[in-house]
Amino acid sequence: MIDVRNLGCPEPVIRTKKALDALGTEGILEVLGNTEASKENILRFAQNSGYGASLEERAGGEFLITLTKGYECTLASPKPSKESSEKVMFVKDDCIGERSELGEKLARGFLKALLEANTLPKKIIFVNRGVWLTTKEENRATINDLILLEKKGVEIYSCGACLDYFGLAQELKVGKIGNALETINTLLDSSGVISL
Repeated sequence: MIDVRNLGCPEPVIRTKKALDALGTEGILEVLGNTEASKENILRFAQNSGYGASLEERAGGEFLITLTKGYECTLASPKPSKESSEKVMFVKDDCIGERSELGEKLARGFLKALLEANTLPKKIIFVNRGVWLTTKEENRATINDLILLEKKGVEIYSCGACLDYFGLAQELKVGKIGNALETINTLLDSSGVISL
């Protein structure tokens, strides 16, 4: 068993990966944690890596995830309704260009226009102030557009460390909580990155 309670992102996923690597070709690993971000990230890591995973919720906000290695286990992902590329969008701010009313309108308009694009990105990753677009009620119209993009098969992630920094971890309204290791792998594995 490994204990990842109270560890900041991406440490819980990194420790889980190292412990699984140390198991060899097969085995069982239990991971004890207590944050929503680490729970989602570990479960998604297991799914994306082909490990079996079961979740036990415990008192006081703690959880125990049991991971199995050496058994084929995959979960189906939703199929996109439009053609999807292998490109990733990396959104670093809630505005484009200078911080101004125009910059904010451009960011919102750009994401809305994606709904009409012939080809969609595989993922949109929000970091730094970009996470305001997935959390703040004042961005409800953009959040609704992102929900529609998610329904079309676009994966939406918001940086867990950024959400924690801004005190928005409980305010996420669309997508999933991401982590640095997953983001780096996504960016390096993509056919191209569009940065906003």
